[in-house]
Amino acid sequence: MGRKKKKKGRNKPTEAPSPLTQEDTDAIGYLGLQQLEQMDDFDGIEAWKTRFRISYGSPTSSVKLRAQEIGRILMEESKRGPGRPPKDSNRQKIHPDAYKVADAVRNYIVYHPGAMVKTGERFRYSDDFRKFTLGLLAPDGLAGNMTVEEAAVATGIPYNTIISWISSQKEQEKHGDE
Repeated sequence: MGRKKKKKGRNKPTEAPSPLTQEDTDAIGYLGLQQLEQMDDFDGIEAWKTRFRISYGSPTSSVKLRAQEIGRILMEESKRGPGRPPKDSNRQKIHPDAYKVADAVRNYIVYHPGAMVKTGERFRYSDDFRKFTLGLLAPDGLAGNMTVEEAAVATGIPYNTIISWISSQKEQEKHGDE
């Protein structure tokens, strides 16, 4: 039940063998030189070109062919295939009346200072603003034909906040009828 002792000096890190041959590394160097040859715009580029020429020497025809092959492979792999669509296409579809609702909310906030106040990371809403918003969501309101999700997008008020307001309103109506 004792601990196993570690053997000292026997755990040598092993290097994974490189899948690149010398011709591959020369070809990649030649590709780098070709890219540098096309650049003339910044200071010190000539020194880099000289370093590459000294390091890789004159490329053989096989190195040039391998460089073309590697370049072709890199170009093919860099092409984007099917994948996740851009973020904008992931966005929720906007209801046709959303802009009207957003304008109404904006106008209310402009003409009723304090209706929406940010404190820290949270917003605080006045009771009158809550009533106004719930009026928009009423069946005959401007957002009456929207889902709660669509109304949340249009008003800029979090979905869960609107749900909370709706349930509070229903609770008040229930207790008011008794």
